[in-house]
This record gives sequence, structure tokens and C-alpha cells, in this order.
Amino acid sequence: MSWQQYIDNLTGTKQVAKAGIYGADGSHWACSPDLQPKPAELASMIKGFSDPNPLYASGVRINDVKYVFLRTNEDGTGLYFKKGTTGGVLAKAGKCFVLGMYDEGMQPGACNTQVEKIAAYLKDAGY
Repeated sequence: MSWQQYIDNLTGTKQVAKAGIYGADGSHWACSPDLQPKPAELASMIKGFSDPNPLYASGVRINDVKYVFLRTNEDGTGLYFKKGTTGGVLAKAGKCFVLGMYDEGMQPGACNTQVEKIAAYLKDAGY
């Protein structure tokens, strides 16, 4: 399966508005056309997996939009953020990260679950 097919599968669930898969170095592997985070934005989020405290103060930026950083999950593989009725999750696989965003009218938990499933699958597959 191509990387773009993972993105298409995520957005096809109608529980994820846009998604992307990025390498540990912040390189773009595949993403929705309107989800193009800058390298510095990705680097800041990726650093949050080792120390999320700066994200609580500065928030998360994606496509020049600032989101409130909410929390990490218990096992440290997910970063959650929101702005009003939109938001998302950056889930850590092994060698990559999966970013999923939800829009107004979507359930945040459903989006998070879909993104985390793909990240776990990719980790199990060696990515």
C-alpha cells in the first residue's frame, strides 16, 4: 500500500478531516493537500514527545494556526491539541508520525482512535 493510501483510508472514515504521515526528521511521506505543516512546526511537535512542557506554554502550530496543547496519552505516543471545535492528534509510530485533524461536527475521540490505529499498525509493520 502506498503512503497516500493510508491518508485516503483515514479521511475516508469521515472521522478524520485531513491527515499526514511524516518521518522522524519531519520529512513529508504523504499528506492531505491542505495539511502542509512547516518543518519547524513538525520539529516542535516531535520534540514534545520527549518533553511536552514547552507545548503547554507555546501551543502547537500547524499551517500557521495556533492550537492549544491539551495533553499526551499515558504511554507517551500521542499529543492532543485543539482550537475551538477543531483539533487533532500527532501519534508516534516507530520511524514515523501520523497527524490527524478533525473539523467542526466530528468527534475528537473518533479521530484520535483512527489515527492511533494507523500509527500502531505502522509501528507493528516496522515503520
